[in-house]
Amino acid sequence: MAAPRNRRHIIVPGGPAVEKYTPYKRKIKISKPPAPASRVTHGIALKQAFESVTDQAQQRRDDVDIQVHGAEPGLYVQFESQPGVALNLSSLEDSRQGIELVAVTHATTEGVEPKRVERATLFVPDGKVKHFIVRFEKYAQSTLKKKGERRHEDMLDPVASLRLATLRGLWTDTPEAYPKDDEAIWWEVWLRRHDEKELERLMEFADILRLDVGTRRLQFDDRIVILVRATPAQPSRPRPNASAICTCRTSARTCKAQISGSRGWGSAAPRMAASRWIPPPPAAPSRSTATPGCA
Repeated sequence: MAAPRNRRHIIVPGGPAVEKYTPYKRKIKISKPPAPASRVTHGIALKQAFESVTDQAQQRRDDVDIQVHGAEPGLYVQFESQPGVALNLSSLEDSRQGIELVAVTHATTEGVEPKRVERATLFVPDGKVKHFIVRFEKYAQSTLKKKGERRHEDMLDPVASLRLATLRGLWTDTPEAYPKDDEAIWWEVWLRRHDEKELERLMEFADILRLDVGTRRLQFDDRIVILVRATPAQPSRPRPNASAICTCRTSARTCKAQISGSRGWGSAAPRMAASRWIPPPPAAPSRSTATPGCA
């Protein structure tokens, strides 16, 4: 017996039909990025660049005069692709090691035939630098490759270079919208959630530098979004310790409503949503099984 109809907003016209599955006839070939002239040379160069990044990050951490207590120590590294080639983002990230992809941006080369360049910024916790060093060393091996041996060509062939990421490396808005060094704007800051003390650390940071912080915020399963007013130079000073920051962008269209909470986005949207809300029946499940992000 069919279950009673309890989703009146879903209308399925007609009855069910059965169709035989027909496989796609043409084989889909995924083109691989061109290999560098010498993987040995390329691998050695990437390893040296990563070691330099590690030294730079440690030097900045030693020089900075501000400490954010409880922040997860680590560094931000930006990988840049070969022109016209996309990075293998899934291979760069490793959630089991705490290595997280936090921002992806794109640029275009100059010339007669402009090509797209992809940049990916990753947070690498302290103690996980060896994760990349080992892969660079395997990639740079000159011996004959054995059957089943992995040398991470799919991960490193598309990479042209890497560097220590600056605050601009976490910027996901248009390049033209990035403020001048002495220009104070409202930043839409996205924080990585990992111990539920991210806001506490942000408030400590803002109090030291006397920054304005919006009173409203958005919270997701793995992110917190909040507004902070600052110049580009201010959040860059303690950033080697401010590991919770994952991305940022300008917030010119929403900051006034969020801060005041008196009109616009800050108050009208919740009231409109509440007017359309229908509470579930008492026997409804207590947890949603919908995919996060779907409505």
